[in-house]
Amino acid sequence: MLFFSFLAFLMMAPLTSISGAQDKPIRQAELLVFGEAVSDRTAVGIHIVLEPGWYMYWTNPGDAGIPPEVRWRLPAGFEVSSLRYPVPEKIRHGGLVVYGYHDEVLILGEISTTRPLKAGEKVAFAADLHWMVCRESCLLGRESLRVFPANLKPADIRRAEDIRTRFTARFPKSADASILVAATATAVKSPSRWEVEIAFPEKPASRIDDFYPHPVEGFVIDHSRISVSPGKIKIPLTPSAASSTLTEISGTLIVGSTGYEVKVPVR
Repeated sequence: MLFFSFLAFLMMAPLTSISGAQDKPIRQAELLVFGEAVSDRTAVGIHIVLEPGWYMYWTNPGDAGIPPEVRWRLPAGFEVSSLRYPVPEKIRHGGLVVYGYHDEVLILGEISTTRPLKAGEKVAFAADLHWMVCRESCLLGRESLRVFPANLKPADIRRAEDIRTRFTARFPKSADASILVAATATAVKSPSRWEVEIAFPEKPASRIDDFYPHPVEGFVIDHSRISVSPGKIKIPLTPSAASSTLTEISGTLIVGSTGYEVKVPVR
């Protein structure tokens, strides 16, 4: 899947290296801590501000591109949860569909520890953010981020909370029962092409505007051919091997300006 996306983005836009500060598409990247002190569970975020016209990819880049990768460097005894991404934009390039973010994005996580902190112990959280961003061309780069929570001032904490508040409504919600009840997914298979059809109850189906799937291991999704019609979502996939199997399909349902996380078993 990643190899296919890499080839597709090379066809979409040339890859360029950063030759100077004037070329750098990321205006700011920072590691935020939410709260006044490190605890057994500490909410954190990676806040990225892009220069005008540039966009960064979602966890599923779509038909082309590479998603951001975060490599954490944490003290012994600390670990980080799975990261949460806001609902992305759907961006079209000719016949390709990609998912990403213009302007800015906030990626949320939670750092936890089971060991007690020593009196006066000051920990540091650090991460390397590997990114690809595109405009007319695409760039690859890395940002090294670090924060010392004990050194944060009240103004730093308030600013981090203000950023999180601005993004709260942009994160997908859990799908309510009216959307998920009786939702079914079936796969129509041929040797070279599968099509998964998700059927929803009549009332919630009329509210669904789009569907952004999560990556499906063992398959390449043709995002440009995903179709949404009253009561149905159709997702075309190509298996990467004859042995590829599919037990569920997940992603973000778009209802107006709100996203809902769904996971539906495939029969």
